Order: sequence, then structure tokens, then C-alpha cells
Amino acid sequence: MQTSRLTLEEVRTPAACEEFLALPATDPREVPVLADDVRAWFRGEHPHVDSVVLLLVRDESGAPVGRCLTHRSSEADAVLAAGLGPGPFQLFGAVAAGSAEALRALLDEVFRRAQAAGAAGVFGPVTLLPNQLGGALTAGFEDAGFFDSPWTPALLAESLTAAGFQPWYPAATWEIPVRHIPPEKRRRPTKTELAAAGVRRLPASRLRLRGPRGQVELMRQALNASFAQLPYYTSISRRQMTRQTAGLELLMDPRLVVMLGDGSGDLASFALVVPDPAPLLRRSRGELGLRQLPALLRRGRLRDAVLIVQGTRPDRQGEGLLTLVARELFAALHAGGWDHLRVTFIGEENHGSSAVFAKAGGRPLHRLSFFHRRLPRPGRSPDPQSWCLIAARAPSAHNTQPWEPQLLDDGAEPRIELTVDPARTLPVGDPDHRDLHLSLGAWIESFAVAAAAEGQQVRIDDVRGAGPEIRIVLTWTAGEAQEVTADVDDVLTRRVHRGTLLPPGELHLPEGFQSLDALDADPLERRAGRHLASSPSLVAELLDWLRLDPSDPRWHEDGLSAECLQLPRTLRRGLNLGLRGLRPVLPPLLGRFSPPLAGAGTGVPVVMEARDLSPAGLVEAGRRLQRLWLELHRQGMAASPASQVIDCPATVGSLGVDHPVAYFRVGIPDDVPPRSARRHR
Repeated sequence: MQTSRLTLEEVRTPAACEEFLALPATDPREVPVLADDVRAWFRGEHPHVDSVVLLLVRDESGAPVGRCLTHRSSEADAVLAAGLGPGPFQLFGAVAAGSAEALRALLDEVFRRAQAAGAAGVFGPVTLLPNQLGGALTAGFEDAGFFDSPWTPALLAESLTAAGFQPWYPAATWEIPVRHIPPEKRRRPTKTELAAAGVRRLPASRLRLRGPRGQVELMRQALNASFAQLPYYTSISRRQMTRQTAGLELLMDPRLVVMLGDGSGDLASFALVVPDPAPLLRRSRGELGLRQLPALLRRGRLRDAVLIVQGTRPDRQGEGLLTLVARELFAALHAGGWDHLRVTFIGEENHGSSAVFAKAGGRPLHRLSFFHRRLPRPGRSPDPQSWCLIAARAPSAHNTQPWEPQLLDDGAEPRIELTVDPARTLPVGDPDHRDLHLSLGAWIESFAVAAAAEGQQVRIDDVRGAGPEIRIVLTWTAGEAQEVTADVDDVLTRRVHRGTLLPPGELHLPEGFQSLDALDADPLERRAGRHLASSPSLVAELLDWLRLDPSDPRWHEDGLSAECLQLPRTLRRGLNLGLRGLRPVLPPLLGRFSPPLAGAGTGVPVVMEARDLSPAGLVEAGRRLQRLWLELHRQGMAASPASQVIDCPATVGSLGVDHPVAYFRVGIPDDVPPRSARRHR
């Protein structure tokens, strides 16, 4: 795309990615984005963000003069809808431009992509999500930026306003001169005070950062609980937290990590503070690796600290715990001789946190805000093409996505003809096409949810054939879909979770679904896993749909990724060996580790029965299955399918129903489930 004397391009090569990173800072107050993060996004490694595109603007000589990234996130869409209206939203961030002209070219391209994708609005700047790094400065430009907080020139906010954007959720960063903190505010809480509050200090240590009960995991859980009510916050998964805290062992000063735990050992209130590496990042242009290690170890040169995050569990808020945390933190900063504490994004409505810093002698440093703009959608008629894109998030066995929808508009009533790509079926694992027909039903239910959001009711007019030869015709009319209770955000954010599923409490299942005793189900799942592993043809078919490495060209398209399967490292390496030709190692590995593949051992086992086993009957069963999974998702639960229990002759007869068609576990996920790939994004 060419704009005036400027040329805009999408970053498609590693060399262009390095140019994106090397773009000179237009102001010494800026803090570069971490280079390793940008390279990971370019490679497609961006958990919980659906897609990321890096953009460069070049001048007549070909030199880069502007950059940004633009992306989509169904999780962000679901959260932002409450404050900004229905999405989807086109997001943008990591904006840098040497001129107003270059900035206009970038914004124009973001708008173009938003309109082409049918977005309802544009939102940013966020890199990548609002709770990671977000906002544009609206005041305080004279003060330099710091780590984990944006610094943007006045040009950005001015250009966004001129382009029709509105500010949203104003906030401030804060700076506290440590030597000016009043003595009473930096008095360390006594054991008596802590005991009266029902908490105790949890010591911070580099050696105890990681692991299932490590400090990072405790902070992640408390963070998600503390910030869940914020209108921009998307829950952080373990993988996200691991990436966002990479290198924390080197950067952290354990004395600046304050954790107050309750009797259960969980965090009640906490604060994570690190030395500010902004001066180092400016010199290295965002590199924070082995070459920068000596400078990090010589931390004496870093005299300012950054409060990355603080929080109090909702059930402990209002008890004064944040004040105790602040006193503990201020005491450690003063004893360590630190110059300043700088505090990241504090919403203007968060009077409690602001008061703590103000009483400690602090001042607002930068004013900042997110910006959004709704896009016009005048007289919008039903859009079945967009419904198809939403329906593509439907589940399918091995994530094969076998559906092939085609819009027919030949002068008669518009309709969708749904057929199957034979190359995306499972002839070994699904010889009678049960799972295929169920997945088509799940697709139709998702399509119906998308249509209902536009006031349209979908009906199945015709089902002919079976398996790869099936042909289904869908039509729609204006009206309320009585059986549709989910919304589009549910379809887009529903996930399978193959990790630990916590007990869901009382589980209400509709007719046709039956829960089983976990003690009875565990041995069935293990036996079914061994059956799968003992069949060379089943193993070979499974391998064809495994995606174990982001370098796999199909990683973002389909199949079962190592992330979604949550494979142990040993199994992942063994399967990689199998994919490279050492097939004999696979059966014992799969037999030993089949529970993670099946999601066994956690949650409540559920079996679904269908009395009509015809293609049409199974399609309808697939609709009911997706309807239940969407309802479970609305209640904070997830499912983990294990269809091999039905496929194994030695276990299917033990399920206690005549015609089982689906088997899965249900529970509350212990982590944010990863997003599976889709070929239509």
C-alpha cells in the first residue's frame, strides 16, 4: 500500500522484523518494546491473541519511518463489550512514527483492516492486551517513561483525537521519592498487626519463583482474582505469566516482593516491585538477554524501582491489607537506598490505591488513556459470511475442522450449503463418521448463535448423504431463535481444557447427558488410552494432526497443538522423535501418558446418549452438545473430550447407556485454557 511519498507494508520476513525493532526512537523518553517479545509475535507466538500483524511505513528511500502492530483477541472483545458495546474490535499497539504523515498511514491501514474484517470498532494502543501494556499519554510528556509502562508523544493522542477516537478509562502513573516517604508510612508492620489482620509474611526467593505452588503462580491466581472486575482485564494464563515474568529471577530484588498470605497459604495481598531497567533497554534497543546480563547483575546502577502490580483478593478487600503491603514495601525501599518508586497504570476511579501513594508523598507522573472509535455499520443486512467465520470456532475431533460452507445466492432464497472436505476426516479413528456428524452439528449451532445476534433464526432444510458425502442446507428468517441462549462472545471464547479441572459443584445436565462416578471412569480412560496406543494406524492418524512446534506451517491452522494438549515435556520430545521417523518409541509413550491426552482424572465424567444415530440425528446431537458446552462456559466451566472411551470396544460397554456418542470431563479449569488454531481466522 502506498500513501503519498510513504509506502506501508506488512512485516513478512525476519529481516523486516529486525527493521521493525531497529526503528530509531523519536524521543529519548521512550522505552523500547522488549525485542524478544516482538520476535515471538512475528513467529506467531502470542497466547490468547488470535492474530498479530506487524506493519512498517517506509519513506521514498526505503528507510523505516513508522511502525505499529494490529491484532485481534476474542478474549478482549468479550471483556471490552461491557464498556464499549459489542465487538469485535481491531486492536493496535507498539506505535512509533517520526511524523504525523507516517502515523496517519498506520492508522488508515488499521482502519482498513478493521473494516475488511467486519470489526465494530478500533481500540488501543495495547501491546498486546490492555492488562499487559496499554494507553497513550495525555499529559506528563516532560517526564520520561519507565519499564512496563508506555511513554508516547503528544502527537499520538492528538492524531487519535483528530481521527475520531474517544478516550476511555483514564489513568495515571505515579512517582514516589523514597526519601520523602513519611516515617509512619514506611514503618514495617509488626507480627501483632499482621496476626490481627489474619495474614502472615510469605518470604520471596528466586529459588521458589516457579512451580505449581511457586510465587509466580500464587501471584497469577491472586492477580486474576483481584483484577477480574476491571473493564479491560483479561485473565492471565500460566503460559502468559511465564512469558511476562521471563528473566524475573535476574531482575528481581526479593526484598521488594511483598506477599501476605492467609491461613491456607494463598496470597491475600501482594506487590511485585523490580529495579527499573529502562536505561538499559534504551541503550540496547529493547534487548534483554545474555549480553545485558552483566549490567543487570550490577544492579547498583539502577536506583529507581517499578511497582509492576499489586492486588488484594476480592474477599479480603476493605480490610486495610494494601496499607500493610505498602508499609512493608516502603520500608524495604527506604532501607535499600532506592531513589524513586514508579507505579504503573492506576485508574482514576481507583481512589484507594491513589490515596496510598499520595499519602506517601507521591505525585501523578503521566496521565494516560485508552482510545476507541466505533466504526459505522449503517443499515446492516444479515451477513452469513461473518456467521461462518464465527462458526469456525466450533469443536471437531483432532481439530480437523472438516466443514466447507458455501453461500448460495442464485436468485432464490439465500442459503448455506454445508459439505465436508474428505481430507479433513478421520477414516481410522472415526470410521462410522460419528464425530464428523457431531462436529457439523456443533458448527451449525455456532452459526445459529451468530445469526441470532442479528435477529435471524436458522433452520436445517435438508440433510442428505453421510460422512464425507453429506450435504446440509441451511436457511434463515427474521425472528427470535428460541433455543439459542449463548451469544457470539461465548462461541469465540469457549475453550477445551485438558489440564486440571476442579470440581464444578452441583452440575445440572439436560436430558440425554449423564454424569459418571470418577472412580469408575478413571480406569476406563486409562484402558482406552492403552487401546489407542496399541494401534499403529490410530497412532499414525493422530500424529498427522499433532502440531508440536510453532515452526510447523500448520501450527496456526488446525490440529492438536502441544499447548492445547498440555503435554508433559518428556512426551512432547518423544512425539517429536516419532514424527522424525522413530515410530517405535510412540506406543509406549502414548500408553504411559494417555491421561493427559484424554484429560483423565479430573472433573466430572459425562456421557451423552443419542437415540437417533442417523446422520441427521447425530447432527442434531452435535447441536445439543455444543449448546451444553457453551452453557458450561458461561458458568465458568470447561470440557475435556475423551472420545476414545467410546471408540474402545473394551470400555464402551461400561458406560451404562445404550447409544453413547460423546464422552468428556467437566469442571472449572485451573488455568486459562489455550486457544486452539483455526484455518479461518
